[in-house]
Amino acid sequence: MRTLRRTALAEALVAARHEAGLTQQQLADKAGLSRSAIARLETGKASIGSDLLWDLAVALGQRPSHLFAIAEENPVAEETLKPTS
Repeated sequence: MRTLRRTALAEALVAARHEAGLTQQQLADKAGLSRSAIARLETGKASIGSDLLWDLAVALGQRPSHLFAIAEENPVAEETLKPTS
């Protein structure tokens, strides 16, 4: 379940970065991260905590909720949105 969420959020980050017209390096510079850190986040090899999510959203000129909205539209995330029994 967490892997699916991480994948959906990673793909949302890539989509939002493309929407903003930024390279990984440009996003890294704006967010105060290295390009390799952005690459790890975008491939789902690293998880995104709440503070980092907020910083990335600001660097992208978006609200954090925008990244979640993109992630929620991803079919990968569909399974994670169903209530567990």
